[in-house]
Amino acid sequence: MARNGNKLASGFLFAVLLNFKHIYMYLAPAYFIYLLRSFCLSPSGALLPSRFLSLANAVILVFLVSLGPFLLMGQLPQLLSRLFPFTRGLNHAYWAPNVWALVTAADRVLLKGKCRIQSEREEED
Repeated sequence: MARNGNKLASGFLFAVLLNFKHIYMYLAPAYFIYLLRSFCLSPSGALLPSRFLSLANAVILVFLVSLGPFLLMGQLPQLLSRLFPFTRGLNHAYWAPNVWALVTAADRVLLKGKCRIQSEREEED
């Protein structure tokens, strides 16, 4: 949609995507800057308040519809603690398995390199 010129609808759908799968939050700052530059700024670089407000209202509407019932029932803190389980510690976070996979891969590469260097030294002796 953004490539086809419908940037307001793409911002709306990205907000919907964030409510379906919050793991895409890491893309939100980059997409916000993209929408800000391509939809909310004029070619001269001036902010177009009407476009900015329409984009902001679309995103706020999506979040209000999605999170409003939780807010009204007083369950928003419970929802946020389940979406972002920081109290369980860093080992249970989403990024920890990826870090440990990279550490294990680096360990294997270094081990292979060490074995190769040792075998070359033994051949020289």
